[in-house]
Amino acid sequence: LKDQIRDAENDLDELYSYELNEVLEQDSQTLSKAKRIYVLGSRTTFAVAYYFYFSLNRIMENVYLIDNRNDDLSIRLQYVTKDDVLLAITYPKYTGFTLKIAKFFKDQGCKIVGITDRYTSPLTRYADHLLIVKNMLKIYFVTTFTIINSLIILVGRYNPQAHIAMFDEENEITSRLGVYAQEKDTLDQR
Repeated sequence: LKDQIRDAENDLDELYSYELNEVLEQDSQTLSKAKRIYVLGSRTTFAVAYYFYFSLNRIMENVYLIDNRNDDLSIRLQYVTKDDVLLAITYPKYTGFTLKIAKFFKDQGCKIVGITDRYTSPLTRYADHLLIVKNMLKIYFVTTFTIINSLIILVGRYNPQAHIAMFDEENEITSRLGVYAQEKDTLDQR
């Protein structure tokens, strides 16, 4: 545990740079202007992609998750236009699925925001905006989650009133449906 915490601290200490901050600003503008935002991660990066999709979907309604388990992928991708943006996340071993989808979006004329570990990543062939985020291990994404959280916060700065309204609506619906356990409910079960 101590080693994992120390590694995470070292990675986070080395993460910040002025250049990365500038790219995050540009990427947040690109995402906020998109007609639709598609989010892609495969295998080990799928969980990271899902987290980004889930979090961003709470403040924007035009966010879609792509995964390679859906048979309806071709149906969902037929609506992609040049006004859409793909956010793709890939680390070694880079998956062919991620690269095929990135190429498809590039061929459609879409902007692509790529999150990867180095400038020699095959994703760089397709990405218009590149966030280089190093991770100690393939399954260790503390730095990537930090970048994703930063992107969500930056995108949230655009049209904050609409985002607040979406949160209010979500809170009202989750309350009506009893999505979250109330403290009284958990105490009653003891």
